[in-house]
Amino acid sequence: MKLPTIFCLYLGLLGSVLVAEPITLDPANGAIVRASAFHSGEDGLWRIKFRDGSILRAAECQCESERTGETLSFRFRAPDATVLVTVNGSDLVGQVTPTQKTVLAFALPATLRFDPATVRRFISPLHPHLGVGAAFNRAFFEPQPPDRPSGWQPKKIGPDGCRRLLGVGLEMRDLDAPPVPVQVTTEGREWLRADRFANLKAKVNRTVPRRLADLVLLDSTNGPFFTASRLGGTGALWRFGGECDERVAAEAVVSVLRKLGGTRRRVALVSLTNGPEHGALANGSVSFWRKQLAAFPLTELRRAEEMVAAARSDEFLTILNPYGEWLPVPVGSTPEATLDAIGSYIRRGGNWFEVGGYPFFAALQPEKYLRYEHKYPPLFSDFMHLDSTVGAVSLYRVRPRDETGIFVPGWLAFGGDERGGWCERVFETFVEPGKTWTAPPVRLALGRSAEESLRDYLKSNGITRTLREKLPSGLFAKLRRAVLVKYDGNAREKLAALAELPVPTLIHWSDYLKGGFDKEYPDHLPPHPSFGTAEELGEFLRRARELGHLTMPYTNPTWWCDHPRGPTFLAAGEAPLLRTLEGRLNHERYGANDGWTTTFWHPAVRAANATTVRLFCKVYPVDLLLQDQNGARQWHYDLNPASPTPYAYSAGLIAAAEEAARAKPLSTEDGWDGVVNAHVQFCGFTFALVPGRRPEWVREMKTVYHPSTWELYPFAQRVAHDKVLFCHHDLGKFVTDERELSWTLGLGFNMSYRVAARALSEPKHREWLRWLDRIQKSVCARYAGEPVVSFEHQQGGETPDDDGLIRARYGPVTVTARLGGDYGFRATAPGMVAGPQFVAEGDARRAEVWVYAEGGGECAVELPEEMTDTVSARFDGESSVWLKADGGVVRLRLPAGPKKLWHAVVIAGR
Repeated sequence: MKLPTIFCLYLGLLGSVLVAEPITLDPANGAIVRASAFHSGEDGLWRIKFRDGSILRAAECQCESERTGETLSFRFRAPDATVLVTVNGSDLVGQVTPTQKTVLAFALPATLRFDPATVRRFISPLHPHLGVGAAFNRAFFEPQPPDRPSGWQPKKIGPDGCRRLLGVGLEMRDLDAPPVPVQVTTEGREWLRADRFANLKAKVNRTVPRRLADLVLLDSTNGPFFTASRLGGTGALWRFGGECDERVAAEAVVSVLRKLGGTRRRVALVSLTNGPEHGALANGSVSFWRKQLAAFPLTELRRAEEMVAAARSDEFLTILNPYGEWLPVPVGSTPEATLDAIGSYIRRGGNWFEVGGYPFFAALQPEKYLRYEHKYPPLFSDFMHLDSTVGAVSLYRVRPRDETGIFVPGWLAFGGDERGGWCERVFETFVEPGKTWTAPPVRLALGRSAEESLRDYLKSNGITRTLREKLPSGLFAKLRRAVLVKYDGNAREKLAALAELPVPTLIHWSDYLKGGFDKEYPDHLPPHPSFGTAEELGEFLRRARELGHLTMPYTNPTWWCDHPRGPTFLAAGEAPLLRTLEGRLNHERYGANDGWTTTFWHPAVRAANATTVRLFCKVYPVDLLLQDQNGARQWHYDLNPASPTPYAYSAGLIAAAEEAARAKPLSTEDGWDGVVNAHVQFCGFTFALVPGRRPEWVREMKTVYHPSTWELYPFAQRVAHDKVLFCHHDLGKFVTDERELSWTLGLGFNMSYRVAARALSEPKHREWLRWLDRIQKSVCARYAGEPVVSFEHQQGGETPDDDGLIRARYGPVTVTARLGGDYGFRATAPGMVAGPQFVAEGDARRAEVWVYAEGGGECAVELPEEMTDTVSARFDGESSVWLKADGGVVRLRLPAGPKKLWHAVVIAGR
């Protein structure tokens, strides 16, 4: 595709500006005066962030401009750096040479501004945990209603907050100091079950002076850990003097609540609308505390004003602030007034709980404007597009790697503020003084649709391998017809129930792992004794192959587990681990399991990952390999000597995935465009979108950003629907009911289900799986590996559960999905039609029909092609009956029986 040339003609100096239609640049600093709806903000053309945190802006520098042919060059000079920006056609290329300090970030262009009133839609990728992509409207960039703040921002109070209640500040220790033993005190035994706190260790580093602790329930050599201070009244300020496991904190709080007496019984949880999910140094998230307090008469306080009103009343026995060091403060009020209300509440008999950190250290106040920002990766792409009344403009990188061949990470951000709408994209790099670094080109494409610009983005960045090109034809045909089943149970149980799985099934399992889940990585094999022997694993795989199934084990090549360390970790030591800019190891924790981020470039990491791939190719041959977190990891700086540059973490991940993909087709959690070419399946994207099960730390997209400010945009699918299969998360999200089924088809995703092998003997699991299998074979198989042709999402809003309507076309399949209220779907393609209870395939002479319903009732089935008035219908094992087809719809009377998947053949004419 030939790109339009922006700088097709250089017209020289006209008044005070250099003009090169349709972009207008300021000769004084190269700032963009006009590029459709965009213009440069206060930074000018670019912005640098140095390692010491200082900022250098183009607007602050001396600038010289010159023209060579169709290329414009702007050279900026400052004591700390020289920057050269060349503009050719629609592309901007920046070259940075720092003189005294190391450069970590280079924004080109720097913040771009636009008028929110002109916005029709602002299209952006999202983090896969939030969704597939979104089109934000003008309301996103305008001031938000006072009763629905866009978010909350902590503003430092310091120790004065604590002093206002206690009279003194807390006793401080190093946050990084190791945990110390904590014991239940004598008086603590009257409140707590001592056995629940046996062998407890905690980081005790923010303690109240002992003289101010009227009750000490948990104590340590570093000071009191769980205390109550009565402030001269009859209630108490309850708090923890540091960090502990959230379950320990919950056990202590809940035990105290059960012990407390008095006339008040109601419990309140501060849970701010659009508030942060986790507070600073808090022991537990907001959703965690909501779950812990659910057994009590619970009221959620959604605004800071409601919190203060509750403190001024006498109806609540307890108010718990889950935000750690942050104190919500109402608009127009002060931290002092809020603290005075809390102090009065305590002295009148109320119990105020703080669950971590230095209480009242910062005021948490509502934000007036929305914003979205995230690192790339795991943000899906480095791309933004604005459709406005002024025109259309896209902003994206043209090449993924710099001149050294290393993928360059970055981040994207956009939102509103007092000056209007804004957006920016940034390269994250590491340029030491005296060295010169050239960033990948950035393109400002004007006058094209988002879809046209996306096609150019994919071509320019080499994201082109289709699913058909990645797989042998036989495997492609089989995989697109296979429902993914997370298949639980030991080897014997799995083997015994294999015949109950529909053929083909993509069998996915994780219970074989050598040390258990998230234990002893990178060592995955031999199988854990609880799963079975190596021979039993081999027999399970052999029999699955015989029956026509596909197999895909869970693996995770992206981190090494601790406590205990596996054999490979013990042998290699800590040399393969990532080193941060501070020279520290990067600790990771998932639930009760922990470990360390690795350097993908290190020989020991590469060898360990190669061993896992080899074992599943040669010793335990499988069809696909799921490598968890390949598509979910955000990039890190890495000073490990094995890394070619400090910003090469994601480049190492890409290289590792591409190496593994040469041996075995890969699936992964979530996904982003840098790993599209190496994978055949992405599993994720829907935790925050689709109702049903989601992790505690996930907030629904519609609660993060009000539905009036956005609609779904299938960004991930536009990029990759023809290149990978999309599924829900392989461990935590599946199609379990009709509403999730409607969502799944609307998004163009494939079917997935989780079931224990032993549960397949139960009709409700077996028949639901058979129904999903039929949808997969008849509907999903037709659109798997096909591009998005069209997509429209209309928000609902009549009720909180109404997520609107999706109309989409993927390849030959057209889908309409209702996402709320009377949810359901209709999917059509040549020779196929499907609805909430049926699937029909065939032509005007003969059709096969499948119905998922209770037996004995009647079901209206739409036929793929209209038949003659009279048709013959016969269910399996039943006699034929003659029926009348009315307008391509036939009404079938189901045989008697429980809810199941019924099959019938319909033939036209007598």
